[in-house]
Amino acid sequence: MEDKKVKPLEKALSRRKFLCDAGKFAVGTAVGIGSIGLVGCSAKMAEQTKEKAKETVAATNTKVEFPPTPWPYKKLDPEVVRKAGFEAYKRDLHCMAGSFAAIIETLAKEVGYPYDAIPPVEQLAYYGAGGVMGWATLCGAANGSCMAINLILGKDHEKLGVAINELLGYYSTTPLPTANSNKFGDMGEQAQSVAGNPLCHVSVTNWCKASGKKSFSPERAERCAKLAGDIAAKAVELLNQIIVEGSFTPVYKAPEAITDCGSCHTKGGVLENSRGKMDCLTCHDDHRG
Repeated sequence: MEDKKVKPLEKALSRRKFLCDAGKFAVGTAVGIGSIGLVGCSAKMAEQTKEKAKETVAATNTKVEFPPTPWPYKKLDPEVVRKAGFEAYKRDLHCMAGSFAAIIETLAKEVGYPYDAIPPVEQLAYYGAGGVMGWATLCGAANGSCMAINLILGKDHEKLGVAINELLGYYSTTPLPTANSNKFGDMGEQAQSVAGNPLCHVSVTNWCKASGKKSFSPERAERCAKLAGDIAAKAVELLNQIIVEGSFTPVYKAPEAITDCGSCHTKGGVLENSRGKMDCLTCHDDHRG
């Protein structure tokens, strides 16, 4: 059967009309069934409409059109996003999907399309749990937040680079979880630790040393839930400054070791056999004279 495309929301039925007017909606107008906000309808009617939309899309092989990035953005409250990240982790989304959901689902409520039309976040970002399926590489909280930033800033290499550089620098140098996220959960205030770099492996190990807890303990899971909120909150704080306020000033300063080691090991150096922005001394011995 030939694919049918759905026009963007602003050219189709209004989102509220689509959701509430189940008796009138036509084939091919089912936009945003995955994570749509049910505003202005009874819960029962909204659920029936949502299920009907799913059936229609499945039967007609309907596709949703997405606009090119950058996507529209509205100033968000970092504290709302922080709590949303913690709660998303707790609903079995883990770190990457949890931080991604904190930003995207909040924008779905505040902005609507296209955020309310994307597939459920676990279908896009669950792979990042445990630093990519337990490989303990890039922390999922950072990964999911960077993914959301990419949708919002698009392929603007300069803005994207500035935002992500600042976010990963914050992750690497800040005692986490923050006091704000330490208010969440039922395990009380947890020990803080500085990761040193954005790798899950190093971040978790440093926290285990600081807390005395095991890496597969419930306490560690609670700590990572708090980080999902903390890093998502920092991401929207940066987006607020860059997009809405237009007054962003970088705070993160790269350690001297990166420059010193890079003079030999990265682009233009004598060896040029490495690259990266992480603090070299979190993994390597300092052999500078």
